[in-house]
Amino acid sequence: CILSLENAFNLSRCFATEQLTFIKSFNKFPLMKYFVQDPYRWNILNYIIYFSAKKEPIYLEKLKSYIHKSDRHVEKILKDCLANGSFIVLDPQDKVLKNKKIINIRPSEKLMKEFYGHNILKYRKYIAIINRFGFK
Repeated sequence: CILSLENAFNLSRCFATEQLTFIKSFNKFPLMKYFVQDPYRWNILNYIIYFSAKKEPIYLEKLKSYIHKSDRHVEKILKDCLANGSFIVLDPQDKVLKNKKIINIRPSEKLMKEFYGHNILKYRKYIAIINRFGFK
């Protein structure tokens, strides 16, 4: 799709508007709102959901290897998320952890409902923009 200069400006405006309203959209998703306040929180959220979907155990030490922030920072985020019900501790689905000191962290059902709801809403908006400008 070749855009005229005017359409290019309009497309840029539409995408920028969506980005500017991105944070406000989290008012509908209170558990998700916690994660957008800090890029490390956002990454922790997505790593935990990612590993959960892969049925792989995710625990503090493994998470720290992906999040390049102090141990205390990562531990505080996990503590907050366990306290507010975003994350839960569950045994792994397909594996047995030999070290009983390791706890497997998973997203809660309520968090997953918000995660799906937020992403569906976000991508519907982007699909509408893409369709409006004739991209295929």
